[in-house]
Amino acid sequence: MIRSGPCSSPAPQGLRPGDVLRALTGARMEMTYPTANLLLGGVGRPKLKRVALPATARPLLWVREAIRSNAQLQDPKASRPGDASVLLGARRRHHGR
Repeated sequence: MIRSGPCSSPAPQGLRPGDVLRALTGARMEMTYPTANLLLGGVGRPKLKRVALPATARPLLWVREAIRSNAQLQDPKASRPGDASVLLGARRRHHGR
């Protein structure tokens, strides 16, 4: 896995031309069900969560939007921005194969 922050390039960290992107992190809306809500008859609430997304055979536009979705995990009201880093899972192609 290669970690890339909002202001960093993944190239110095190990990605090379010819590497195949297999997975990456992105933000996805999921329902959360707090125990107190369930006990009192309430319902779940939507919440953004960081998830691993398979990237094999995905178009470039999809990959770009998945990377961009990590910025949604930042809290704009916070004095310190959140973690908008992206984890990339890549497979290196060996020459001759």
